Amino acid sequence: MGYDKTILVIEDSKPLNRILCFDLEQAGFQTLSAFNGKDGYEKAIEAKPHLILLDVNLPLMNGFEVCWKIKAHPHIKRVPIIMLTGRSQQRDFEEAKDTAVDAYIIKPYKQELLIEKIRELLRIKD
Repeated sequence: MGYDKTILVIEDSKPLNRILCFDLEQAGFQTLSAFNGKDGYEKAIEAKPHLILLDVNLPLMNGFEVCWKIKAHPHIKRVPIIMLTGRSQQRDFEEAKDTAVDAYIIKPYKQELLIEKIRELLRIKD
């Protein structure tokens, strides 16, 4: 059931990053990890993943900054980005919208809904 699609997980919590990667791999995706915004942005340019899961509260560069930079980069600007964050204030939603994220999911999240949103953004039909 492999999809031949790579997802970059940019999440500074190492336990959550591992869980996300495990769940995504179980669902048939390949994964890459980054634990801060700067490394995540550099990996996105280098690997050109099919989708990016992005936390907001990251060291070195926050998720909104990472998103802005990705959406401005000519080679990766069309890569869908799902913000997966604990931030649920209205201003956070608005800032995410301003940065052109493709989906905004609040932690704690339901694994099935996250996988469903990923499949939707990648246009994968089961």
